[in-house]
Amino acid sequence: MNGEAIFEINRAVSYVYQHCTIANYLFFKQQYNLIFKIWVVVSCQWRI
Repeated sequence: MNGEAIFEINRAVSYVYQHCTIANYLFFKQQYNLIFKIWVVVSCQWRI
């Protein structure tokens, strides 16, 4: 995993924590893989 990917994941993590609803929309709108989609849903539900 290169630095670019790590940066993207870190940015995604902070984005999810700040804007769960928006993040869910964006993640599902884009063609992210299933694991990423599950992670977003679980992270958001766990936080709520």
